[in-house]
Amino acid sequence: MSVAATLGIEKNNLVDGEKYDPTQPALRLDINTEHLPADHPVVHWPSLVIVYEKDALKASGDFDPELLKFLEKREKIYNMEESDSEEEGRKHNMSYDSDDSFIDDDVEDGDMKVRTKVGGFFVATGDKITVEKIEEKPHEPKKEKKKQKRKRDSSDDDISPEVTDVMNKLRKKIASEAAYTKDTLAKISKDTTAKLPLHRAVLPFLLKIDLKMEKEKAAIRNKVFGEICSLIPYTNKNHKNLTELVERFSETVIDEDPSDDDIQKLKLEWYLKSITKRRNDQRKRTQRKIKKALEKAKKEKVKISQGNRPGWPDLRTDIYQIGLVCNKYAKLKRLSGSEDESDQKSRDEVFQKLIEIFPKDCKIELKAVRTLWESERKRAEGTKKKESRKRAIAGTTSPRKKQKRKGPIRSKKFAALPKDPWNESKFIGS
Repeated sequence: MSVAATLGIEKNNLVDGEKYDPTQPALRLDINTEHLPADHPVVHWPSLVIVYEKDALKASGDFDPELLKFLEKREKIYNMEESDSEEEGRKHNMSYDSDDSFIDDDVEDGDMKVRTKVGGFFVATGDKITVEKIEEKPHEPKKEKKKQKRKRDSSDDDISPEVTDVMNKLRKKIASEAAYTKDTLAKISKDTTAKLPLHRAVLPFLLKIDLKMEKEKAAIRNKVFGEICSLIPYTNKNHKNLTELVERFSETVIDEDPSDDDIQKLKLEWYLKSITKRRNDQRKRTQRKIKKALEKAKKEKVKISQGNRPGWPDLRTDIYQIGLVCNKYAKLKRLSGSEDESDQKSRDEVFQKLIEIFPKDCKIELKAVRTLWESERKRAEGTKKKESRKRAIAGTTSPRKKQKRKGPIRSKKFAALPKDPWNESKFIGS
């Protein structure tokens, strides 16, 4: 009997290839699972074929005991009843759970990695089933991209004409005035506080140069200051020294009377920019400290409340310096023409931004930060406490009480000692 007849395939139901109808499949396979238990969803294809072969053999009347014995032996092998070992039984076991929602496409059979899905159908491992070996593509090592350094253009280090013009004027002044001798210039180079009159006479040139190089790169600033050092032999030839010298020269503008002097206006412009930057940097630095403290508290699962404010000690440490910078900023703004800028307004702007960092559970208000600033200012500046209004303790008039307060009477005069202390006649009552 043919396999087609065993599986119940009728050739009459085959559809002609020329008149193919998608609704009528070319091959229809109906499987009768009546031989399987109703509560057992496992389908074992070889065993099922053997069952059909046995039934067909008995129904045909052409009983062949050798064939039947062979089929029963194969059935027992597939059912792992007559396996020489567990490995052999596993090798012939080709069953799978039909209700399983997941079937691996790739499995490992021993040392060989195989693919269970071949030609769109799931298959199992076995002796007579050919499987496809998975060929993994070798991993190519990642090529490290070499960063190409940008070629420096000679124009990158070019000094602007405005700076060159000021440098020429500085050279002319030093060369034309006899006061600027070699010894004098050596003394000027060591005047880090910018107090010498001859030094202060050339600092306006450095002020103009630094203002014009505000947005220049460090390489250009170093190059310009190097040329200045060739005229005045400053020890520190880094461009930051130029900024420090200009700051020493410009910071006195805050105590000077306003005037229409061009140099004073330049000093005011430069110092206001410097203090504005310092004010923002100080605020950002404190904000980072507060955020770090809050993150640490959250990580350690510390309860944040009005009584426990992470970051408040950091604010206490920094608030005095913040207040001083804000006061300077406000005064410089007033000198620049902003008459409505007050010290408290300048401080409150920064305080409010710091308060926004704290969570609502801390319940920090502007009034509390103002109080903290005042207390830290008094502590840092050593402000004396106001004299108490309590009445002074009245003095006592009683001689006895006065004597008690003073202690026992101590005489300053002593009587002369007797010449013969062993003479009893000198004693009273002898």
